[in-house]
Amino acid sequence: VRTAGGLEPLEGALSDWHARLTARARAMLSGAAGLEAYLRECD
Repeated sequence: VRTAGGLEPLEGALSDWHARLTARARAMLSGAAGLEAYLRECD
């Protein structure tokens, strides 16, 4: 908390990190779904 400069900057950093993590997870799920659809078409 001290290194981050207090609670507000830390909360902001954690919120940004959570948003990036969520976006990355959704992109991975979307990519997996696309790959699954492609592989089904190939069979």
